[in-house]
Amino acid sequence: FTVRFHTKAGQEATLRLTDLHGRAVRPATVITGTGQTHEEVIQLPVHVRGLLFIDVRSGQQRGTQKVLIE
Repeated sequence: FTVRFHTKAGQEATLRLTDLHGRAVRPATVITGTGQTHEEVIQLPVHVRGLLFIDVRSGQQRGTQKVLIE
């Protein structure tokens, strides 16, 4: 699946994907903002299933979205 979010030019954003217990499902990704929408393609191992949380932080802003992988 693809995650899309807006980034401020020159500001770093961190993308994390965790399970219900807060464990990382994949390593965190640090992106340097371009002032445009950033697209990150997420590929998970076949065994990863269930409810996951996508967390994006940039400066003082934070956004979290739930995603269900069946």
